[in-house]
Amino acid sequence: APSTARAPRLSSVALATAAVATHGGFLELSLADVRFAHSAQSELFGRSSDKGSQQDGESLLLFVVELLSGKKGPEDVPIFEVCRHMGLWFCRSGNRRLAALRLASRYRPDGRFDRIRVRVVPPDHIFLYGIPSKNKRPKLTTHLNGEECQGRWMFVRETGESVGSGDGIGGLAEYGADLLSLLPVQASGAQRASDKSTGLV
Repeated sequence: APSTARAPRLSSVALATAAVATHGGFLELSLADVRFAHSAQSELFGRSSDKGSQQDGESLLLFVVELLSGKKGPEDVPIFEVCRHMGLWFCRSGNRRLAALRLASRYRPDGRFDRIRVRVVPPDHIFLYGIPSKNKRPKLTTHLNGEECQGRWMFVRETGESVGSGDGIGGLAEYGADLLSLLPVQASGAQRASDKSTGLV
């Protein structure tokens, strides 16, 4: 007798995510699900794609300190682009911004930085292959960090340290850890209100 088994039905969320991944649009993702496309990156902002919240020449570390101190919030990090490749979400732009959010999330574990809104674009030729005739490398170079990396971490060129290794991956020195571990964690507005109501502040 012919099989009557049916293919599993995808949820509306899964269907919507698949549609956005194929055709583009905006999507909210878990920060942990977004991976670095670059194997390494300068710690200094300044390119046009980074402008909007950072001054030219501002360091990644300073921006993370501003996020952790409450001087800036997640809304001050401009939306960046991601694309779906080999079943994973990779930065199409904004690798430094992802690094800032990853560090902020690690040192402020209250969930404020755990989800991000991104713009989804398809993985194009420049992302995958670059433009060899113009000596432009592909944006996807994470394989240079070894097969096991797959965008889990990215090196900071000036220091040789990494962002992403703080999760215990690779045993690498984490960028900014000596300073960021000393910063007092700023409570969120909701937590401060709760503490005030219970007499803790």
